[in-house]
Formats: sequence, C-alpha cells, structure tokens
Amino acid sequence: MRTGIDSFLSDALSYAGQLAFAEEASGTFALLEHLSRIFRYWEHREEAIRLSDELVVLSSLLEIVRIRYPGRLRLSVETPDEDPFITKYALLHYIQKEIGALIDGTSQGYILHLRFLDEDNRFRAELSGNLPQKQYFEIPCK
Repeated sequence: MRTGIDSFLSDALSYAGQLAFAEEASGTFALLEHLSRIFRYWEHREEAIRLSDELVVLSSLLEIVRIRYPGRLRLSVETPDEDPFITKYALLHYIQKEIGALIDGTSQGYILHLRFLDEDNRFRAELSGNLPQKQYFEIPCK
C-alpha cells in the first residue's frame, strides 16, 4: 500500500508544479520542483547512494531554505574527484541540522563552504565559512 501512496504523492507534486507553471507562479513552481526532487530521492529504497546524488538533493534542500530565508544562506560545494557510495541521508542530516541551528539562532547571513576529505581510509566533510570554527564530520561509506 505504501507504494500507492508514494505514487499518489509524487503525481500530486508533479501536477501542482504544472499548475504553478501554468499560472506563472514561478516561486511556487520552484518550491514544488525542489520538494518533488527530495521526495523522489526519499522514494528510493537503497541504503547506499552516490555522493553526487546526495549533493543534488542537498542543493534542493538549500534552495528551499533560501526561499524561506532569503539572503541568509549561500553554500559552495567543492566536489571530490571520486564519487563514493555513502550511507543515504548521512550528509543531508548533518547539513540540515547545522544549517537549522545557524538560521534559527540569528538573523545573520551565512556564507558556507563544503569540501570533502579522503584521509586515512576515512571520508569526511569539512564545513567552513563565516562560522566560529571549521566543522568536520565523518560520512559513512558503503
């Protein structure tokens, strides 16, 4: 039954996006496109996903944050040469949590930079920018 609900929600997001486009509601259309991308990613049942796929969804998540908090967040991403399989949502959960804490804690804008390090058989991400200090977190690989 879950796949029927998933299919219905996916179609509903698509139809809502088409309606927003037809009504020339560009902001609503963009929001629905990003939500649809995140939902399609959620629908995939794999536990391991390519980093590049997670970064596409991260981009949509950040666009939704930018719509809600205009001018308060910019993030640049330095993509690695490799495209490893990582545990699904590992990067998304961490970045969402960090950005939520930043945005909720102040009205200040943030310019952030995300890069990836492959050191000593450990794959880590580094979040820097106008933060009090750089933050590192390990990304589980599959």
